[in-house]
Order: sequence, then structure tokens, then C-alpha cells
Amino acid sequence: MKIALIFTPLRLKNNWSTLIAQDEHIGIMPPLSLAYAAAIAEKSGHKVIIIDAVAERLSLKSVTQRIKEFSPDILGFTLTTYGFHQALSWIRSIKERVNIPVMVGGWHLSIYPRQTMHHAAIDYAVIGDAENILPDFLAALESGGSLHAVKGIAFKESGQVIITPAAASTTDLDTVPFPARHLLKNDLYYNILSRVKNFTVMLSARGCPYQCIFCDLNTRKFRMRSAKNFVDEIEIGYKEFGIREFDIYDSSFTIDNQRVLKICEEIIRRRLNVFWTVRSRIDTVDKDLLRSMAEAGCNTIMYGIESAHPGILRSLNKYNDADTVKQVISWSKESGIKTLGFFMLGAPGETPETADETIKLMTALDLDYVQVTKLTPFPNTKIYSMLLEKGFGDYWSEFTMDASKEKELPLINTALSCAEVRKLVRRAYLSFYFRPSYVIKALKRTRSLLELRNSLKAAIGLLFTNQ
Repeated sequence: MKIALIFTPLRLKNNWSTLIAQDEHIGIMPPLSLAYAAAIAEKSGHKVIIIDAVAERLSLKSVTQRIKEFSPDILGFTLTTYGFHQALSWIRSIKERVNIPVMVGGWHLSIYPRQTMHHAAIDYAVIGDAENILPDFLAALESGGSLHAVKGIAFKESGQVIITPAAASTTDLDTVPFPARHLLKNDLYYNILSRVKNFTVMLSARGCPYQCIFCDLNTRKFRMRSAKNFVDEIEIGYKEFGIREFDIYDSSFTIDNQRVLKICEEIIRRRLNVFWTVRSRIDTVDKDLLRSMAEAGCNTIMYGIESAHPGILRSLNKYNDADTVKQVISWSKESGIKTLGFFMLGAPGETPETADETIKLMTALDLDYVQVTKLTPFPNTKIYSMLLEKGFGDYWSEFTMDASKEKELPLINTALSCAEVRKLVRRAYLSFYFRPSYVIKALKRTRSLLELRNSLKAAIGLLFTNQ
């Protein structure tokens, strides 16, 4: 079969206006989920293209033309809950022009498969780990076999939505093929932290063992790739695609310190001159680990700090204390690693006073970057369950069914309004990034024209973000 996988633009709206790190000024990320799907399909003998309308800034007309030139048997899209209707708009418009069956995938399908299949433009859905579903699904389509026998999919039959029994989840991630980066234009991707090209993103694990109430990763079984398998992917990216910067998207890369040390040893042993960025918890690193990571090319760590107030942290199931945060940031700087702090305002128990504490801590820490967000209840999270318990109704289900239901979700157990929190987020950004001392430090540490360009774009985005 011939398969065209299409990555469509997303402009964050009501519940995401404060998430400046998703703004186009901050970077353009490769569609990792589509690259995985492409690799899985190619391994099964199918011919695949990826059309990245975001990185290539393609119009609907251009995307449609590429599809017609390739003449695929099926189109594929990845869906997120919050960006569902923007993707659906592209799907509808493309399908009107080419009339080719559409399959969709993504974690969203594991939560709202029936609501997604409600829309006429969507013909099939992959629900779960694609490597265990996509080969059988494509084989059944190609042969005209029964879809009822394929686990982990949804389809339509006689006007009814059929959802088959769940497929097994992957226990050994080393068996999953590496993303099909040969189908991407790797020189187009970057983020604000990029120093050199080419750039890509990676995953070394799936799920998360921690229980933060604002995140849904803890609802998925936690699994890790081996150090060798992970560095094999880095080496291929380095040698075959000229990739020099890797952003590792794990929720916390440093959960297993022994594995991290093995990864660092492998990178050094293979003489891979690469830079990499990770996300981490404050309580999962130590001075020796940070030193080893820096020696292997880790140049930035993003720490989930969230708040300065102990009560707020407890409400989030986070237990950092300010002294430990300061110590870990100091160790990171001593190792030569830049730091980004994630902060969240509007959590249960938030007041103007607790928000001020967080902003003061943010500016007191020797951080290189911050990302500040208003807490938004994702589907399938503890904070969203709290909202449901208050009788709010399953907003994300209703939203998936009907775009007209879109609205800003309320905050939980705080007297602050959403508008007040948005103002606090903006104040936090301005307080941090537009201090004269910070501007001078940022200019001094800039090591390339690419990094300077990205920083300037981000600063402009901060000033003009619609709050």
C-alpha cells in the first residue's frame, strides 16, 4: 500500500494562550509520532511519505497537490485532544479534494475513540501502540480481510462504530523501529535552545512512574529503552542525517541513573559530538550524574519546579523544597549545563501571595530559561477527575464531538479567576526575561547566530502573546 502521513498546523487557543513554549517563535518540532508510524509501515513493506505542512509552511493547496502526485491508498494523521478540531478541519478539507480514506492515531484515541469516530471524515483509528496494530491493520486493508480480527482499531460498518479489543502494549521498546527520519527535512527543525543544526526530538521511555495530578503520562505503563538501543538511534541520526542536537522528550530522563550513566558512556565511547536536552525532576539527579551528563553533551536540563509554596506543591503531588531546587540548579551550572524551570500558576490553593512567592523564586534562581503556564486540566488526569467530581461534565468528550463547545476550563480550588492567572503568567515572564541583568547574561552566553535569532523571536513572542 501507499500511505501519506500528514502533519498539520496547530494554533493554541482558549486553554493554551499562556503556553508560550508552543508558539512558533520557540521552535518547529519534527512529527515524531508520524515518523514512528512511517517506520512501522515501511518495515511491513508499504511505501510511505510524510508531508510536514508545519515545517515546510505548506498551504492546503500544496498539501493536496503532493497527495495527488503520490496517489496514496490511505491518509494518516496524528491527533491531540486540545488540537482536535484544527486537525479535523484539515482532514475534512483534504478529503473533500482527494476522497481518500483517512486513518488517525495518537494518545487522544485511547481516551475518546468513539467520539472521534463520530466525525464522518475519519474512517479508521489506531488505538494503542502502533507497532502492535498498524501492520495487521494495513495487511487487512490491503487484502480485503476482516477488520474485526484486528486488535486495537476503530472503524465504521453499516453506520455503526466498531471498536475492537485492545492490542497488547509493547513491553520491550528496543523492538520498535527507529523513526523514519529519512522522510523528514531534518534541517528545518529547531527550538529556542538550538545551537547548531540539524535538530530532532527523541524518546527513551514511555509513560511515567510519578503521580503529578496535572499529567496523564502516569496512566501509561512506564517502560524504558536500553542504553545501547537509545544511543544507536543517536548515532544513526548523527551519521546519516547530520543531526547534532537532540531534545529528549521523556517526562523525566533521569529516573534510572544507572541507565543514564550507561547512555553517557556509550555516547563518549562512540565519539558522538552531539548536544542534547532533557527533562528531569529535581529529586532524581545528583552532582556526579550531572557531571557525567555534561561530559556526554547534555547542554540543557528542564526541571519541573512548578511552585515555591509547599502547600501548592503538595496539592500537585510534587515535593520539592526551595533549598534543594537552588542546590540542584547550582550543581547544573557548575557542570556547564543550562537550566530551564517549568512553573505553573493557578493550582489548587493558589492565591496572589503564593503566586508572588513563585515569581520571586523564579527570578532568584540562576535559571537560563523559564516556561510558565496556567494549570489546565488535561483529560485523563487527576486534576481533570477533580473537575468531573465537581459536576462540570466531561468537557473534552463534548469538545471532541462538537467544536462549538470550546471554552476555557475553570480553575480548581482557588479564588483566582482565569483572567487573573493569565495576567500573573504574563507578569512572571516579563519579570524573568526582561530584567536588565538577565538580558546582559543572555547576550553573553549566546554562542551562535541561530541561538540569538531564536531568542529574539521568543522575546518578541512573549511581548505580543495574547493573554
